[in-house]
Amino acid sequence: MIRLVLVLMVLALPAMADFMTLTTDFSSTGGVTSIQNNTPWNADIDVEQVSGDAVARWHNDLYYVVNRTDSNIQVIDPSDWSTVMQVSVGVGKNPQDIAFAPNGTVWVSCYDATELLQLDPVTLATVQSYSTAEFADADGFPETSWITRVNDRLYILNQRLDRNNYWGPVDYSQLIVFDTITENWVDVDAGTAGTQGILLNGTNPFCQPEPREDGTILVGTTGFYGSLDGGIELVDTNTLTSNGFIITEADLGNDLLDFADADGYGYVVISNDIWGNDMLRYEGATVETVLTSSGWDYSHIVIDGSKLLLCDRAYAGPGVRVFEAISGTELTTSPIATGLPPFMIALPEDGGVTDVPAAIAELKMRAPWPNPANPSTSFSVTAPNGTVVKMKVLDMRGRVVRSESVTAIGETASWSFNGLNDSGTAISSGIYRCVAISNAGTATRTFTIVR
Repeated sequence: MIRLVLVLMVLALPAMADFMTLTTDFSSTGGVTSIQNNTPWNADIDVEQVSGDAVARWHNDLYYVVNRTDSNIQVIDPSDWSTVMQVSVGVGKNPQDIAFAPNGTVWVSCYDATELLQLDPVTLATVQSYSTAEFADADGFPETSWITRVNDRLYILNQRLDRNNYWGPVDYSQLIVFDTITENWVDVDAGTAGTQGILLNGTNPFCQPEPREDGTILVGTTGFYGSLDGGIELVDTNTLTSNGFIITEADLGNDLLDFADADGYGYVVISNDIWGNDMLRYEGATVETVLTSSGWDYSHIVIDGSKLLLCDRAYAGPGVRVFEAISGTELTTSPIATGLPPFMIALPEDGGVTDVPAAIAELKMRAPWPNPANPSTSFSVTAPNGTVVKMKVLDMRGRVVRSESVTAIGETASWSFNGLNDSGTAISSGIYRCVAISNAGTATRTFTIVR
């Protein structure tokens, strides 16, 4: 029963939900473009503003945007694309990525500070800092970037680049491992002095890693630019070792810049010899070119079910291209316009986790009204007549603060929430989720209380 409740609490949106595209020209501010995840691929451009250097993760029905150079975390509600919270993590830290542990803790890696930050899940205030200094190279910085979570552990890219020598990789790179339960670094090699991470075959792990359901992680390493010394390697989180490359830069013909793998085949973005980049498809030892560009245009690729999505930053018409993932056939006749050039795609079901369940049938819940609530708001759920629907309000730590059952009348179950918990005490201002659960499925909405 406990496991069932936890599963229901982390449901993702349906596969056809709109997805977020972060856009930027790297000279001013960035933007958010929302794109419909099926034909005719309608897009809403600049629905919100973000930093000119930002990445995003999906969690609890919200997008968490890491504004890197601005050193803050921005929370965006996709129901109306409004910013519901924006909190600094400290000037000059250059946060890189954000991860969410099963116990409710929130973690942020930093590039220009030797810290792993633990944030309060409600306020996003920094509550603890864990040193990464022992993982640094001679310049004093470890260059910790993307985070992947598998169960209760964080796996963080430790690039180890020489800032005094054109940011080239040094002796080795690794995945450093942090246990979110004990809140300690995991020493992979107890026989060596200090705390050791998972040693990678390649150096300069540059791409966003991809976790797999079997507990392995794919890591893309670029090595030295201009040298065919990287590739995509397979890391086993059970043995805490790298199993070597599944495909190398020598196989691909140039520097690896990004990848998306579908467990049997995949796609990469590589540099090319005309100061541009290419998108290639690989399957086993077979590699073929899908697109080529004379500019540095392709920035991010992601596989979403049967589709492949590509950020194309071409000056003449930047946007997102959509392909059939299996064949590589393009489904869009031209890039879906995004305003500023697209930099990253964040999918609703994305989040760097491996325990999100498969799709479950869902109820339909309309947006709460009013929202923000002060403190009352109403919810309406479409369900078969006579269906008993359990309504739960959860805080951002995943704790149930209010629970009540209603019955659908005429295919609508309505519930008014008065801002009180189950004990009749007023709950504080903040972000909450309402989850509807019945034998007909589930639904969830995020709302804010402002007193």
